Amino acid sequence: MAERLAQGPQAVCGDSENSAADFRRILLVPLRTARTEPDSARDATAGGRPRPRAVRLAFVSICATASRALGEPLAGTAATARTWLLIEQPGPWGAKALTSSRLDPGLGRRLEEAARGTGVRLGLIRRPGRTAPTPTRRVFAAHVVPGQGWVHEASIPSDDAERLLALDLKELGAGNATSFLDEAHGVSGTPYTGAPLVCVCANGKRDRCCALLGRPLAAELRAAGTEGVWEVTHLGGHRFSPTLLVLPYGYAYGRA
Repeated sequence: MAERLAQGPQAVCGDSENSAADFRRILLVPLRTARTEPDSARDATAGGRPRPRAVRLAFVSICATASRALGEPLAGTAATARTWLLIEQPGPWGAKALTSSRLDPGLGRRLEEAARGTGVRLGLIRRPGRTAPTPTRRVFAAHVVPGQGWVHEASIPSDDAERLLALDLKELGAGNATSFLDEAHGVSGTPYTGAPLVCVCANGKRDRCCALLGRPLAAELRAAGTEGVWEVTHLGGHRFSPTLLVLPYGYAYGRA
């Protein structure tokens, strides 16, 4: 059963240096070992004995398995956010997705700078599975302060994401969605009336646990008919994978 990390204006668990320093034990699973016997004439000496060869091992760091085995508590590990701004971006994501995906990296950097200190947390989203680019992209703004939550949505041209720079992120962080709803700012959002958004962390370039555990969960939820399911680039707390965020409630879950 999933464990809830936080409620209200908090996202999924953080990755503070102190927490990382306390997290010492990592489980390593060998995937491949080198053979010691010769497999060709080139591998053997004249006497037929194996020539010494470097042994290369490939490992997967199963941090989520280690965290669960250690009984590491989830409580109080969520990162804070008052408002989420989620931008649809199909295709592959890099470790720092806003500047290493098919979204223009210059735009990604400017959005990151604009969001700094505003209480707005940015993320890229995509539907589970492999999806092709579309002429429009969906954008969600979700305010998660308890008792004041809301979600608005908009569709903008995929080739004109620059209009997002016109948003007043400071006001969005404070719970004022005027710039998201006002046509003058180029977004023309409307209140979202669909099922709650279920955002599953699935960026394997950021941490392999999110791909190995998060993507199957997102696919399973969608196959089960759960509406509003999206993969998201980064929620934090990879060792608690699979992690997910439910909007507009701001509920964050780990070990889902």
